[in-house]
Amino acid sequence: MGKFRTTAFLLALSLSSVGMAQPQEAIEPQPTPRVVGCDQAYDSLPYGALPDLLDAQAPVDRRERALQAYLKLEGAKECPEYGYTVGLLYRFGPDMPGNLLPRDLDRARQLILAMAEAGHLQAYADLAEMEMVHGQYRESMKWTQVYLYYVKNIRMPQSSDGRMMQFDRSAYSGHLLNRAEVVWRWQKPVLPRRRVSEDLTAYLASTEERVAPLIGGRTRGGIDLGAAPRVVVEPGECLIRPLDRIGAATASYVLEVQPSGVVSRILVENFVPNMDAAELLKSCVRRYVFEPFDGQQPLLTRVTLTYGSSEGASFRR
Repeated sequence: MGKFRTTAFLLALSLSSVGMAQPQEAIEPQPTPRVVGCDQAYDSLPYGALPDLLDAQAPVDRRERALQAYLKLEGAKECPEYGYTVGLLYRFGPDMPGNLLPRDLDRARQLILAMAEAGHLQAYADLAEMEMVHGQYRESMKWTQVYLYYVKNIRMPQSSDGRMMQFDRSAYSGHLLNRAEVVWRWQKPVLPRRRVSEDLTAYLASTEERVAPLIGGRTRGGIDLGAAPRVVVEPGECLIRPLDRIGAATASYVLEVQPSGVVSRILVENFVPNMDAAELLKSCVRRYVFEPFDGQQPLLTRVTLTYGSSEGASFRR
């Protein structure tokens, strides 16, 4: 395990009132690598299962059929994307309109952690956010530190866009750390500060050798979506009105794209801090333009946006 000091993540605060959103992860137009077990899992799903699962306006019978199909696949270790989707539903419970599952934090922890340790970096942030909301402040700090460790040591070195790296640090990562620091001080009894580095070191000692190479080679693509439509235009920087009292926000969407290239459904899959922010960020998602494709059935793709300021909170040595 590489040397690490928690002092590497000190926070400089200067939240700006100017808000902009940028794609956090590129939509993947290339074919997803074939995994036989995952191909079989995908083929077992009813047509349109994921959008029906997320769409509160879809017919009830289709939504229930989609849910049962995902519940059957939630334990598929070779393709944890299905369990991750179920884990997010358990995490949000009634906070996600039309959610067919109740809040179950124990199940959410298991399924989201499986996705994180399969190499999906955002899932570590999901754990940090979930534990923060539900009062598990030491756990929230642990997952925040793990997330930032991999951002600093894997994602940032792989990036060639310095401006995007600064935006990533300030618009979300720095803001997450700031909030984790605030709630850390709320713990009763007060914990010694050394617990932060001890928890991080202990977790990395048992998992880094296995997890780090997966993070280096993986983004959450379309293994649970099938073939993806080709993007013609991305929104880039998208300026929107400031979100009241929110320094940063992020949201993930599943887009249903018709053969004409028209997006017929934009469905929220994941969000921080709330659904209102995710709805506001949809104005940026609508800027995506897709190339028409052959066939009669729509294709699905996934996009994640992050809102914040490139001159906002950031971490530094």
